[in-house]
Amino acid sequence: MKLNKIFSQGFFYNAPAFILCCGDPSVYPLSEYKKGIDDPFEMRAIRDLAMSTEHIVLRAAYLSLGTCYVS
Repeated sequence: MKLNKIFSQGFFYNAPAFILCCGDPSVYPLSEYKKGIDDPFEMRAIRDLAMSTEHIVLRAAYLSLGTCYVS
């Protein structure tokens, strides 16, 4: 089977496990958005996803598991 290699890091394809984290900006309620005050939904989704992903990395470190955040 041929893989479409989208990441240049070779270690990525030899990892024993992956955790894929995704966000959906469309689920943020429109009524809560205040133009000029709040970030656009895409930025809010990226920020929330980054924070939750970092919590996964911190927990893995606590459990003595190696991780590598790959954007």
